[in-house]
Amino acid sequence: MKHTPILALACLAASCSTYRNHHVRAEGASDEHFRMFTELQGDWYFVDENGDPTDDLALSYELTGGGSAVMERVFPGQDHEMVTMYYMDGGNLMLTHYCAVGNQPTMIEMPTDSQRVVIFEFYRGTNLDPSTSSYMHDAKFEFLDVDRMRSTWRFYKEGKPAGEEVMDVIRVEDHDEM
Repeated sequence: MKHTPILALACLAASCSTYRNHHVRAEGASDEHFRMFTELQGDWYFVDENGDPTDDLALSYELTGGGSAVMERVFPGQDHEMVTMYYMDGGNLMLTHYCAVGNQPTMIEMPTDSQRVVIFEFYRGTNLDPSTSSYMHDAKFEFLDVDRMRSTWRFYKEGKPAGEEVMDVIRVEDHDEM
């Protein structure tokens, strides 16, 4: 019976490993979605009710880390600017959102039936307790075409959905010339 604690630790390690691997997508699926995020480089503006760009800069994207990560600036240049990093962790597409509320939820891509839709769900976080904190819990990206995208971010408070933010945006290369 001296080996009982060792056996218990081995079982715990195996269950954690199984949980992590449960989220691994089919080979190459997350790689393709990561490539789609790398192609977002540039400035993205909110669209009006007619689908035309407004003067409100919503997002900017750039590659960093030698192309291993995509940095998204949400509300660039404003007091409540936030950064979200998109990157691969093994075979998983991940994001970490550096939120204006002071926490950093990390989300993992979930399987979908569409090549043009990417869904992330909460995986872990820093500076937050999912049962008591307010934080971004999940996000859905719809790649409508090469220059149009919709993202829906769901906010949780005290372990329950507490609202969502939908961002309909368009990439405009020469916005100042409009």
